[in-house]
Amino acid sequence: MKYLVIGTGAMGLNIANELLKQNIDFDIITKSNDNESYNYPNAIVNKYNINKPSFSMIFIRKLNFIWLLMVLLNIPFYKSNKNKIVKNSLSILKKYEFKNCSSNLYFNNKNIFNDLLNNIKHKIIYKTVTNNDIYNYSKQYDKVFVCIGHNHIQSNFLQNVGSFKFYCECDNKPNCLNVENGYFIEPHDNNNITIKCGLVLGSNSEDFDYEYTSNKLKNSYIWNKYKITKINNIKIGIRSVSFDFIPFYYNNNNIYYITGGSFNGFIFAPYVAQEILKENKYFHISRLRNKILLLYIIIFIYIVHLSGLSPL
Repeated sequence: MKYLVIGTGAMGLNIANELLKQNIDFDIITKSNDNESYNYPNAIVNKYNINKPSFSMIFIRKLNFIWLLMVLLNIPFYKSNKNKIVKNSLSILKKYEFKNCSSNLYFNNKNIFNDLLNNIKHKIIYKTVTNNDIYNYSKQYDKVFVCIGHNHIQSNFLQNVGSFKFYCECDNKPNCLNVENGYFIEPHDNNNITIKCGLVLGSNSEDFDYEYTSNKLKNSYIWNKYKITKINNIKIGIRSVSFDFIPFYYNNNNIYYITGGSFNGFIFAPYVAQEILKENKYFHISRLRNKILLLYIIIFIYIVHLSGLSPL
């Protein structure tokens, strides 16, 4: 029995390391280890609440309205679902150092990423994979796990959502990671900080006027509070997000596609990877299909009621 994992983001690395623990033979293919999981901020658990975006920096390029409606309907249930997954993931990550900063619990995701990568680096094959390649690999391996995030085919279950990351120099660096009004301000060596903020719906990094975006940050109170002197670089990280913010998988025979990792992909991945290997139905696409089906049934009943064809 031999499996193939495609992608070395948070989910791909955790699935590969779980296979390693279970002594299951596998290969792992990736174009590059430079991905959103590595470059975007340390996983943060802020009382397990949803962190609101910095509303001065919201850009909408393409919006899936069914997805948005389902987000609004699922938000009341997100906190409890998130708490359960985070708790289980933290127990898996307990060997790593966690730090408290004000009300935030966070860890160095780059250290964890590098540790997971080091465990399986001897198995990595660096190459670009096409859909035809994936099909051909499915004939060579018992199972193929495709963990390439927003490259999945989009549907009503998903929306590409991203945020900005500014690499800056400043004269008033915080002592530890600060989260305020949707801004994530992280200190680094010397006088360098990174600021993660904003909300980008349905787009990619080529769609933006970076000068305009820079001016948005310069006109915010963050610029003066931290006495920022220079923006050295700006990146946009795009994630494929499910409408209930929980990852899911779907399969075509022995090909398993994993997506929807949301803003908590790195902290969710250890537990979700374990459960997907068990084929836990909670993380199957049927969870989302059933929720949309329930919405359609409610809409249908309401329309029938308005038409006067029902005594409801």
